[in-house]
Amino acid sequence: MKYKMETMFLHTEDSDLTISFPGHDITYPVHRSVLTKTTPYFQNLLDGPLCIHGHQWSVRDEHAEPEAFKIILGHCYGVEIITENVDVALRVYKLTDLYMMDRLKEKCFNHLIDFVKSDPVNAEQLLKFSYAYNFLDLKSAILTCLSKIHKRHNKYVMFSNLLLNLYPEWRDEILSQCGKITELSFTESWMYPKYTLPYENISPILQSINCQEPGLGYFSGCVSAKVLREITWKNASYNMLSLSLCDSKQAEELASALPDMREDWYFYLHIPYKAVSPESFNYWPEVTRLFLA
Repeated sequence: MKYKMETMFLHTEDSDLTISFPGHDITYPVHRSVLTKTTPYFQNLLDGPLCIHGHQWSVRDEHAEPEAFKIILGHCYGVEIITENVDVALRVYKLTDLYMMDRLKEKCFNHLIDFVKSDPVNAEQLLKFSYAYNFLDLKSAILTCLSKIHKRHNKYVMFSNLLLNLYPEWRDEILSQCGKITELSFTESWMYPKYTLPYENISPILQSINCQEPGLGYFSGCVSAKVLREITWKNASYNMLSLSLCDSKQAEELASALPDMREDWYFYLHIPYKAVSPESFNYWPEVTRLFLA
């Protein structure tokens, strides 16, 4: 039976309905009996009280362009069509939601996440889509996928560039998730991190007010003393800001490693010169907010 349905796919033999798309010259011959058994949406559309009675169906749904709709039809006939085009895959996902095709929607969902795994740059487009159509499960899966990528690989160059291109609220959510990953913590000392964020990407992100709160936990594990020493354009404000993102032990190690650390920096950070006190770090959030603003 399945083989027979596959052979019927896009064949005009016994077809009793032709699907067309406004603005496109492509048409698809289909069989009402096949489509109505696939989903309640098609059942009502093609065989319900208010069904289409003619032999023509002009599909006017927003995302129903021919290439995406062909994948929808293929599923109805037991034919699996996989697209490597992100735009088409997103259209298919929206249509599966509209047509209540749960099985195909799940497959498409996993395929979209695979796009992020293969190239995290795709995350921005997928996040925009998930926010635009309120697909919260897709959004959450994308953020989790990005976090796992960082847990396993050193891809901070790509990730920091991606963050800069995202809307502030999206970036905050990603930073918040990444901040919870234990792999970002140091194994021995804050001076020798497991991963290091390239210094050319640090400053513009740190200067964003929007990543202030969720960003603190994330970046406290990314700016090493080695990186700071290599920043030729750094100034007192930058060093003070970096120190303000650390806990007491991290700050003590970092301050000791900076050869150009001056006594007045300790004064402005409200910490004793060459003697970091954990209690004094209660003042640091205010210093952080000062420079982030």
